[in-house]
Amino acid sequence: MRHRNRCETRFGERRRDAGHDLEGNPGLRERQCFFAAASKNKWVAALEPHHPSSAASRADKRAVDGLLPDGLGASSTTDDLEGELTPATAPAPTRDAVEAALPAFTGAIEQRPPAFSAIKVAGRRAYAMARAGEAVELAPRAITIHGLDLADWDEATAGEPFAIVDVECSAGTYIRSLARDLGAAVGSAAYLGALTRTASGPFELAAAIDLEAVRAAAADGPAAVAALLLPIDAGLDLATVAVPDGALVALGRGQPIGVPPGTGALDPEQPIRLVDERGRLLAIARLAGTKLAPDKVLVDPPRDAEPGAAPGD
Repeated sequence: MRHRNRCETRFGERRRDAGHDLEGNPGLRERQCFFAAASKNKWVAALEPHHPSSAASRADKRAVDGLLPDGLGASSTTDDLEGELTPATAPAPTRDAVEAALPAFTGAIEQRPPAFSAIKVAGRRAYAMARAGEAVELAPRAITIHGLDLADWDEATAGEPFAIVDVECSAGTYIRSLARDLGAAVGSAAYLGALTRTASGPFELAAAIDLEAVRAAAADGPAAVAALLLPIDAGLDLATVAVPDGALVALGRGQPIGVPPGTGALDPEQPIRLVDERGRLLAIARLAGTKLAPDKVLVDPPRDAEPGAAPGD
């Protein structure tokens, strides 16, 4: 799943306060949230079921970290504007220098996470250790930066420029680390000033619904809220198999069903979306031999199904 954020990289002194950062420490981040309204939220895990959780494979999960306002000309103990800032001894970089440095950060790279992060070290969160004054050394991790563009440059305050950078990256990327490393690459220092998530996979910020609109719909009743929701399978970029109504009993019980005649080739390593003949999402399954074994079931067996009825094919 892709995520897009816009971030501000500052190269100077702290200039404003921040909210709360979701990378694991206080900082400035704004992001969109999406809610799952399916039964027991079973489908949420299917959004990225084909991406293992190892760091190397996360390069396949494309994220776009949009606005990176980075402060240039100073470093931060937390790599964002919430930490203690130390001015760089070298002059703040120019726009041309920053633009020239960006290509070196694209593609598959190694990145050292911030000390103030949620990564566990011997069972303890790194940020808890850092806050306690303990030295934290985290090993570099493999990430992928798919796109990195300088969207804007602000030199309104002399010696304290900041850059607005659009970043498209793999999951597991720390934008604070990117800001920090960008500052070092231009012979100066930098920290993250703001971060806005502009997309998560197919879910675009531009299409997001304002919280006030949700509140207004809630006041009008469940039907008004339901009208704001996307289809239950929005975001599931999976192979789709339509199954006959006769398979609903077996699917509702979590039993494997036969592959419908005429179905094309299926990858046993990838999840499969099962829909009924009207296109309604029924389950997420995997190919097991000649059967489709449901992993996440979103329907109940028909009420009139007999307990001893044979599984549908």
